Amino acid sequence: MNEKIPTIPNIQSLPKITQKQLVTEFMTEKLGDNYETIYTDGSKLQEGETAAAFYCMEHKLGVGSKLSNAHSVLSAELIAMNEALNHVKHYHNNDKTTIIFSDSKSNLQKITNLKIGDNPDFVTQQLIHSIQFCRQNLYKTIKFQWIPGHIDLKGHDAADRLAGLTARHGRQTTRSELDHPDAKQIIQKRADNLNKAAIERMTESHGK
Repeated sequence: MNEKIPTIPNIQSLPKITQKQLVTEFMTEKLGDNYETIYTDGSKLQEGETAAAFYCMEHKLGVGSKLSNAHSVLSAELIAMNEALNHVKHYHNNDKTTIIFSDSKSNLQKITNLKIGDNPDFVTQQLIHSIQFCRQNLYKTIKFQWIPGHIDLKGHDAADRLAGLTARHGRQTTRSELDHPDAKQIIQKRADNLNKAAIERMTESHGK
């Protein structure tokens, strides 16, 4: 998993149009011809609505999934990668290498740094199992590649728009697992609210 583009150091310091040109050249020259690409993204609106989405260039297909508002954008981006892998398992039974593009450098670094004995969150475990399934049962090579976001790449723009539309207008139809950090944040918020309410009641009782 590449959390940077090996041939282009400090790409994010360059103008957007230059980034797009260099990324396009990298894809054409370094990745070869026998591959298919899927772009992924997650979205979390100011109101809290959250969604994950992917866009498959091979099938010209985009799929968005509405998530619980409790999910962080990092979780949404990780779920988008996993949804892309589920698509690969069902519809990409060929000998082409599948490259899944993401602009979530944090998630790719987290997955790259996993070691034997680690106990990652549920969604990351799902992702690892899906990668193993594709390799062992479909004999497929799966690669993850970071790309900078919002540089006018057709596939990534499609995934980005779909994630935003699904977050705003979609309906949550399936149960989605929370990452540990997300669940911890919810528990802490509820505990803070309970403590605040208890303090307010005590203040009111003392004031009577």
